[in-house]
Amino acid sequence: MKKERKKQFKIYILIGVLVVLFLCMKILLLEPASKRYESLETAFKYHYGDDSEVMLILDGKESSYVVGDDGSMHTAITFSKGNNYWKDITYPNKLTTYSLSNLRYDINLSKYDEDDCYVAVMVRRMDDAVVYDSCGSEYITLPMNEESDGLYTVGFYAYIEDFDADYWINVGDSQITLDEMRKIW
Repeated sequence: MKKERKKQFKIYILIGVLVVLFLCMKILLLEPASKRYESLETAFKYHYGDDSEVMLILDGKESSYVVGDDGSMHTAITFSKGNNYWKDITYPNKLTTYSLSNLRYDINLSKYDEDDCYVAVMVRRMDDAVVYDSCGSEYITLPMNEESDGLYTVGFYAYIEDFDADYWINVGDSQITLDEMRKIW
């Protein structure tokens, strides 16, 4: 009888130690990866430095897409929304990115989870500066820096509502489908 109690006691102690170990690992390993921010400006500056500047915020249902200047170039990052806070996206399978790049323009399409989709188009020639898509998205234009060849780059940014597999985007005189873009991850 004493041996059975000792054995049961050891099992309970082992279970307790495993639970405490699991909780410690969760706090130490998962919490830093999902850092919370009070504002999108704070989140952007955390990633790109105190001298960086937020230029545009596009709000989706589950996330926000922030475009800013880090001092040398324009850059964008997506944060997931919480209850009065924002978090880094820690699960790559929740963020899908498509890209297409050529001498005339760059297109980056970011889809977060199932609801939110954002597109960024960098146009290098002004005659390509007509951008629209199959969803009728409202594009916001940001002038960019002068390129080394003397041409200016213009950035077009939009939140895409009702994104689907038949999505296409028109840049200048070119219509690009999702199949023509390269899925990065």
